[in-house]
Amino acid sequence: MAVARGLVLGWVTLLLALASGCRGDGHDARPGRVLLISMDTVRADHVMGPGATDETRHLDEIAQQGVRFTNFYAASTFTIPSHMSIFTGLDPAEHGVYVESTRLAAGVPTLAEILSSAGYRTQAFHEGGYVEPRFGFERGFTGYVQMPRLEVVRQGLPAILEWMREHRGEPYFLFLHTYAAHFPYGGWERYRAESPQRGLPSSSDMNLLNRLHPPDASGRVDLSRVPEDTRRLCTLYNHLAEDHTQQVGCGGTELGADFLASPHGAEDLAAIVKSYDERIRLIDRALGEIRETLVQLGEWDDTLLVVTSDHGEAFLEHGLERHGYIPFDTVVKAPLVISYPRALGGSGVHVVTGLAWHLDLLPTIASLAGARTPDGLRGVDLTPAMRGEASLPADRAVYPAVLRASHKGERPLRRIVVQGPGPWKYIEGHPDFGDPLGFLFDLSVDPEERTNLRASDAARNATLAAAARDYADRLVLRPPVSQITGQPVDPAQNVPRERLNLPEEELQRLRTLGYVE
Repeated sequence: MAVARGLVLGWVTLLLALASGCRGDGHDARPGRVLLISMDTVRADHVMGPGATDETRHLDEIAQQGVRFTNFYAASTFTIPSHMSIFTGLDPAEHGVYVESTRLAAGVPTLAEILSSAGYRTQAFHEGGYVEPRFGFERGFTGYVQMPRLEVVRQGLPAILEWMREHRGEPYFLFLHTYAAHFPYGGWERYRAESPQRGLPSSSDMNLLNRLHPPDASGRVDLSRVPEDTRRLCTLYNHLAEDHTQQVGCGGTELGADFLASPHGAEDLAAIVKSYDERIRLIDRALGEIRETLVQLGEWDDTLLVVTSDHGEAFLEHGLERHGYIPFDTVVKAPLVISYPRALGGSGVHVVTGLAWHLDLLPTIASLAGARTPDGLRGVDLTPAMRGEASLPADRAVYPAVLRASHKGERPLRRIVVQGPGPWKYIEGHPDFGDPLGFLFDLSVDPEERTNLRASDAARNATLAAAARDYADRLVLRPPVSQITGQPVDPAQNVPRERLNLPEEELQRLRTLGYVE
């Protein structure tokens, strides 16, 4: 009888293992849950590597139990196309969702749909703006909950942790997105307290100053009539405001090319960057709480956790700030940490140096989750590299697309090629970048992209330019749908011209994120 009972228990154990996608040795274990966390606007060198600050100790600890990628690139330079590439595994030109009035075509499978079909409950908590449902991001999610900016990592975090506790033991896919590190960065009063010699006015005094420069009939302040010193001060305040509702009209939202030449330029820029890092610290604390909750639930080892960003942020490194139409690594290089202790913890591989990008995330997550990967994807499954079973090809290339949100004015798609070994980086030219003829950088000796080798290494430049054209020619376009007409959008006409007549409530949400003036 004992033998029979033992056989029954053995079969039950085997069936449960098969149901969870586990082969029995843990090597190809299907994760009990998948968490994808998007730290909007967080650049790679501020969370990992030699230039990183000490703001991310929790992410560092997670990386020590998983894998950190040191040469990971975004699919694009702003929120919509990058996130859609993460969700579909497609190049921005393929999915076409980079104009605000478009929506993902119905026939294109998303990561949430793929994992839902594989038996995972799907849930998202996000902060709206350019990841709102109208673009198609909600497809495949049972719940797609929008929170105000900063709430995912602040007041809203307890509700998220409670959701995880309520679904203990269930297979689920949870997507979390936060704009915490997005402009404006907060910290005005902190800067005043830490630098009294700067003599900055209080927030209330700034509001009084702002009243001296009322808007005209169009609702805007004519900044040419504001004294230069006042305008600079107000612009600085707008960068360090807690959110867009606190910004003042007596200043702009761009620092300007001459900012660093001003008497306090370097000091003020350092304060802005510190505020950015403080917001990253806020995200990191939330990561720590998420990890601790999973540990308490006994689910950490069985969790696939992917932490990344949609793009980085520039702080005048090339005379350009923030993100969007900027081709340099401050914007197109993103962090990536993947943790799955049960399958990766014993691999001994903590750093992958090969080239990877957003298009690799869907095939990697689907592979580890035992889900079917759609055909025709250009990304690769990173699992063998994470396990140390194989290296990414030394001559691999990735092809980020430089794009700009249409409300900021039409700009053409410009292609980047980053190819190993080296790696070398080619940038298709545009006047906004500082050189209409383009750039060629040897990142192995010039990681800050200061020396343009386009003329001195013309042969390599021509080769990479041809590679960019060949890549674009091989793309299979899946035309998006117009949010206005509901009809497919001709790829040739998918340019930032069509505008939406959005309800005032939605316009206000976009204003709070700085997406609408």
